[in-house]
Amino acid sequence: LYLATINYTGVLGRLSLTVAILPFMVWWTFGIGRALFDFTQHGAWALRDAAHVLESLFLLVGFVFAGDRNSFERFFDWLPKLLAISVIYGLLYPFQDEIANLSPTIMSGAGYPAPIFGSMSNTPQLMIMAAVYLMLFRSNRLLANVVAVLIIGYTVAIFQARTLYLILLAVFGFIVFYRRSAISNLGLLAILSGFLLALITLVGLHFEGRLGADFGPGFLVAHFLAIFGICDPSYPGVCSAAEGVDQRLEWWTKIYDSMTKDPFSLLLGLGYGLPLTDFHGSSGAQVREPHNSYLSVLARTGIVGVICWGMMMLELLRRWHNTYIRCRVLGWREGENRLLVLMVFFISSWVLALGEDGFEKPYNIIPFYFFWGIALRLSLLLERGQIGPAAEQVYPDPYQP
Repeated sequence: LYLATINYTGVLGRLSLTVAILPFMVWWTFGIGRALFDFTQHGAWALRDAAHVLESLFLLVGFVFAGDRNSFERFFDWLPKLLAISVIYGLLYPFQDEIANLSPTIMSGAGYPAPIFGSMSNTPQLMIMAAVYLMLFRSNRLLANVVAVLIIGYTVAIFQARTLYLILLAVFGFIVFYRRSAISNLGLLAILSGFLLALITLVGLHFEGRLGADFGPGFLVAHFLAIFGICDPSYPGVCSAAEGVDQRLEWWTKIYDSMTKDPFSLLLGLGYGLPLTDFHGSSGAQVREPHNSYLSVLARTGIVGVICWGMMMLELLRRWHNTYIRCRVLGWREGENRLLVLMVFFISSWVLALGEDGFEKPYNIIPFYFFWGIALRLSLLLERGQIGPAAEQVYPDPYQP
């Protein structure tokens, strides 16, 4: 409804006040044009493969949604409630199969039923975001840190995804860089995590996660090394994960060969509608993306597309950084925290895209760009004095017009 009713001329004009609009316009024009052209050649699969470029328009939806102070404040009133729901949902992971069996399903394009509830594919990222939210917004630091440790520990132990280690490293490194005062909090977090890990080992508690392996220090080390294709036979699930590294390298090599066969493919990409791998999963469905969204952008849209998309990301980061510095200069701590918690989701998405087709999944990419639209509108409202310390002096009630 938003995309169908947006006044694009006015919205793009306002958006151009926050970022250099040219790379965005080229990305949307070229990407959507390419998708429509490929649709005539390959049918509906071209539009499905073009999910990233089509759903990047949700940046405009977020930007429009937060167009006034009331809607903007409403979003940040909803956010902690949504994160709390995500944590509760994630705690139900041991009952994932039962939930999926009871869930309504839809038939996927590849021909297999997909449950609406129970997949929990992006729940770990949201749980990490919830943990950071607690650390930033709760005044009782000790209690917030303890709960944050429990959420993160549960997420790592149960979901057992290699990208989670990289996400946590990237997120905490980012927070230390932008919030030096958080070092003590992170230190306490590390101490509590080490204590819980030692307690699990000493007491002999068993947590069996997604890979079927007991959680413990040995598993953590072996699973982390699996990122680099190193296999520890003591953990069979870890070995299967490590073997996937060579498989992905093989996919990426074939894509490179396909792109360099002629200048047209290198410059404008291989297009949408054709699968980028020849691999089929256990359900028989073809794996269409090479489990690296950056390579997918390059393969689908070529050098033109990847340059435009890269410039978009740099523009978004530039504006985020400038807005954060402005909040710091104004002494608006809440604005800083809001930007930080949104950045946690952005970082999680970027890291996930290194080893998964994260940007090709609507449940990742729609909130990613929607949140960026919120961040850009925050920047514009702050610049105009409609939010922030000055606005709070004029309107003590955040919902007062």
